[in-house]
Amino acid sequence: MKSIAAIDCSPDKRYIAVALSNGLLRFYQYPTTTILASYKEAHNCSVSARNVSFVGDLLISDGSNDGAIYQWKLS
Repeated sequence: MKSIAAIDCSPDKRYIAVALSNGLLRFYQYPTTTILASYKEAHNCSVSARNVSFVGDLLISDGSNDGAIYQWKLS
């Protein structure tokens, strides 16, 4: 079962990143006005994600099971 592990908003307030407990990352445009908003999805390479944070134009996420830190370039 997947649940939300962490959420962060980009510095320019255009995107929301959501880390799910099953290791998936979802990217939403912000703001959104619907519950069924479209999103892009990427896999964190770990069984679960613990945290996600925007740093400039990068997104940093970590994997709680493998201890890895991932850096994503948003373009």
